Amino acid sequence: MDFRQAHPAETSPDTAGAVSALHSFQLSSKQSDHVAWLAGILGTPAIWTAPGPLEADRRLVIVATPPTGPQIEQFCRSLPLNSVVVIPFGENPLFDSLKSKLVSYGTIAASGAEQPHVLWWGGTGSCDWAPIRDDNAPLVVSCFDRTSAEATAAAAQLAGSLKALGLDHIIEPISGELPKGVSSRQQIRFIARSLETAGRPILFVEHDSVFIRTPSLLRQVECDVAVHRWRGWEISPRTLYLNNTMEAKVLVQTWERLIEACPTIGSGYLLDQAWSLVSSQVPLRTLWLPRSYHDSVYDGEAFDMSVIRHSLRTCTTELNPLRDFPNMLRTARRAGRTGAPEAHLVIRSASTGHEAAVVVLRDVQTSGAAASASAVRRVAKAFRNDPACFSQIELSLCRWEEDVNAAIAAAEHAGARVVVIEPTGFIYNAMFSDLGRQIEAVPQQRRFRIPPRTAQDVAYLQ
Repeated sequence: MDFRQAHPAETSPDTAGAVSALHSFQLSSKQSDHVAWLAGILGTPAIWTAPGPLEADRRLVIVATPPTGPQIEQFCRSLPLNSVVVIPFGENPLFDSLKSKLVSYGTIAASGAEQPHVLWWGGTGSCDWAPIRDDNAPLVVSCFDRTSAEATAAAAQLAGSLKALGLDHIIEPISGELPKGVSSRQQIRFIARSLETAGRPILFVEHDSVFIRTPSLLRQVECDVAVHRWRGWEISPRTLYLNNTMEAKVLVQTWERLIEACPTIGSGYLLDQAWSLVSSQVPLRTLWLPRSYHDSVYDGEAFDMSVIRHSLRTCTTELNPLRDFPNMLRTARRAGRTGAPEAHLVIRSASTGHEAAVVVLRDVQTSGAAASASAVRRVAKAFRNDPACFSQIELSLCRWEEDVNAAIAAAEHAGARVVVIEPTGFIYNAMFSDLGRQIEAVPQQRRFRIPPRTAQDVAYLQ
């Protein structure tokens, strides 16, 4: 199926057919399985690709083309209650406006050259429509400073709330390294050890929190990691669910290495950076937890649907420890994606060469979603076909000129070659081998530009 020509509400007769129709989007197996799970609950999806109304009572919609402002309003008004919207090109910033009108549920990251796109999903309400899975409930874990009477009392209160709900838990006393208690390094080591030994998913919470309700969402939606974002962009490690999967363990290992290397930087920001690094390389399934999993005990009964309440005062810097969180990344995090200069996709090769390249796909804003998706796939295919002297490429999608400049600066700081691709760049199977020959001829050249296709290029590709 050519998604650019599809009818706004084209549907398949059954769930399997609907998922099969999505193969043109190059979904990974995990992404396809997720869409099939949604279809089994919500019904056959509609594939929306052009202006026009949705069919009545369609609660699952695949959006392949970013709607414009007026179209977004019309589209969102036409969605029934508890509908889900799936975007198979979730890495593309052109979908950010639509995402901002919906509740962000989560993402499933890309998976190498074969499935180079991010699947984003969100909806018009909470995920309460999802049935409880039979999987093991998470083990709640926490640690506290044994030398602090205040921390000991808070941990006892946490344990009492967990016992009242019948939730399995381990709350471990630790001799804190810092005057204020347990350090980030001690905490991440405890989390890593708990995940390794539990043999089941874990839910880490700070010792000064209390449980009001059972965290049922974590048994409704299958994911590798679940976490809350303050203000939509700032990851908070105070409530952190980790599944017993390879992807979750890679995230924890990456986070631990960053904390060991940068012990003075906030663990939340380092978790954000670990999430970005891992999402670009493995198909990490992320669930964004609602505010009810990160309420404040000082809000009283304002949030009567609270699941977990933390000992944090509202309207203080305690809620916003990352006041200097990079402005460039805030928009991307709100949309559940990486953003320049971060890499959307990292692909490694078996090449014996030692060159690394940052491929900058520029002017995504003007090139359109279909063209950008096609360029991503063609770059991945060209690298897989012949990586030449390149052991690794990092692909960044750049919306504006400042994104391009940031990506280039980061690449040159890391000592990587830079390949800038125009919106309609001439991307072909032998592209990287040709770049390798240019490097061999002129070793000092660090930047390369892939110009737009010409009529002769099109004929060559055919």
